[in-house]
Amino acid sequence: MTEQKFSLGMPEQPLLQPTEFDPEDEYRPEPDPEPQAPPWMDGSVRIGIHTSIAGSYLNALESARKLGCNALQIFSASPRMWQGGSTRVPDVDAQAFRARREELRLGPLVIHANYLINLASAQRMLQTRSIQAFHDEIVRAMALGADFLVVHPGARGESTTEQAISTIVESVKQASKRAPMGGLRILIENAAGMGTAVGARLEEVGEILSGLRNLRGGACLDTAHLFAAGYDVKNGGGLGSAMGVIEGVF
Repeated sequence: MTEQKFSLGMPEQPLLQPTEFDPEDEYRPEPDPEPQAPPWMDGSVRIGIHTSIAGSYLNALESARKLGCNALQIFSASPRMWQGGSTRVPDVDAQAFRARREELRLGPLVIHANYLINLASAQRMLQTRSIQAFHDEIVRAMALGADFLVVHPGARGESTTEQAISTIVESVKQASKRAPMGGLRILIENAAGMGTAVGARLEEVGEILSGLRNLRGGACLDTAHLFAAGYDVKNGGGLGSAMGVIEGVF
């Protein structure tokens, strides 16, 4: 028997050389888009008021709306008592609050921390309790989508001002650990100068902020406190002088 060869009618193809790797062909993911500024940062005048959360967090938003405000401040819980047990905002309440605020285009949203918090305290028990309470304030502020969280520096007691400032900085750092800050900024409010309160002098507030620069800390200037502390902001000359100090310190 003779051997027969069959052809499928397809021409023989030459072997291709391996394709060389071109670094330009490497997949490069697109960078994350730049975060957009919130809608309330449009340069318009912001007029706000402190509104109550009694009954519901949503009530605070509706009160601001009815008064014609486009910004507001609230407490996230009772400001004159230590919170016991769970102090978190229920997810359903937080989601409803954020959605309604977006509808009303209200901002910025500022939360004022509990008055009992003393971040400057040299008493270990009070300092620990204050750190925990301020941590809880941060968690609630993040849940509600707040832009700023205002806190009083506290009273130094028997400590020196320098020691108290160091304690305040460390307390804020401890409170913010394991708390995803996101866009939330902590604002240190100036004091009126009563007793051993820290922060009546703008230089003291500036020193605190210097220690918190990695946390993007800022200042909340209470004009009534400024006046009580000796800054004569009730007239043009005094206001100009105070602004000069502010610009030099911050």
